[in-house]
Amino acid sequence: MLGWLPPEETETMQRFVHDLHGGKGAGAFILSRARQYLPVILDALEKFDLPRELAFLPLVESRFETQAVSSAGAAGLWQIMPDTALRFGLKITESDDERFDVRKSTYAAAAYLAALHQRFKDWPLALAAYNCGEGALSRALMQTGAGTLPELIAICRMEESASGVLARETLEYVPKFVGAVRVMSGLVNIAGCRSRSDDACDGTCGGHLPRNADTRIRHENEVALQDGAP
Repeated sequence: MLGWLPPEETETMQRFVHDLHGGKGAGAFILSRARQYLPVILDALEKFDLPRELAFLPLVESRFETQAVSSAGAAGLWQIMPDTALRFGLKITESDDERFDVRKSTYAAAAYLAALHQRFKDWPLALAAYNCGEGALSRALMQTGAGTLPELIAICRMEESASGVLARETLEYVPKFVGAVRVMSGLVNIAGCRSRSDDACDGTCGGHLPRNADTRIRHENEVALQDGAP
């Protein structure tokens, strides 16, 4: 995961992690939800032979909130858009929207992530495409001439002519994901999560987001949660 974070984007990652600690008890609620859904997420990732760290992507998408709906129309744990949902086999009717079904939406999201990686052959680019759509990302790469996500972000941030190529949300998406992995990896042992009938992890998935915690980036881009003022 270290190679996924553009060096210039460490501040973006820090802001995201800092925001996770906002709101009294917010961290505890996030961990509780994550603990509930990680087994089914890990099952889906294993089926599609995807990196296990992708289990923490819903932290960026929805804070592990299954009923989340965005202003753009994305919905569920994985914030799947209607067209993508239908493309990967989810049903959306007036009475039933399977984007809110944890198991079905998770397998659809895993299938989509696998397809994106097959297309872009690079996980940072695949994740950016998950956020903005593969068409939008392909056009951005063609327009800027970038070959990697760090190059694309740098061009979009530095060149005025490319400032509107991708939304700020997409430029910050992978740095936020890396922050999510840093935080959650220190609190949740995904190796200790296993599939159960009640979709719950065992005790190794416990832990609490430290209150008043802050992140500091070491020279090797590691994140250490530390108590105290920013």
